[in-house]
Amino acid sequence: MTSMRQTAGQSFPSSSTLPYLIPGGLLLFVVPQKRITPRIARVLSAYFEDLKVRRFPADEFQAFGQIVIAGLKKARAEIDGEVLASLTQIQTVDLPEMYRKEFSFSIPAVTKDFFIRSSEFGPDEFLRSLRRVPSGKNRRSVWSRKMNR
Repeated sequence: MTSMRQTAGQSFPSSSTLPYLIPGGLLLFVVPQKRITPRIARVLSAYFEDLKVRRFPADEFQAFGQIVIAGLKKARAEIDGEVLASLTQIQTVDLPEMYRKEFSFSIPAVTKDFFIRSSEFGPDEFLRSLRRVPSGKNRRSVWSRKMNR
């Protein structure tokens, strides 16, 4: 994915991200449970099917409140009313806990190069990236280009 739109401090799949995921492609969305807004629920219900929603194991969930939403991209976007209704209630639902090897999906074969990118960088990763910029180059413009790929 090359970019993510920000809402309430959290990223979510958007029109700038969705074109990079082919129909049948797998979405893994890790987000705090309380950040699932009606808008995010609408996007997920329109573009993804076979959605599975689980909370992190007890210790991690208690610390961060995160959930995992996994699903396959639909060939054609269409809001599924039942899924939308379910997703809009996620903030108040006691979700089942995720366990190892729970999710199983059949996904399309990779036919070209791809990459995975986070929309957030920690301080160490930021410094490593800056050190890779050749000396004499304007580090600010190089870093800006990297962030906007």
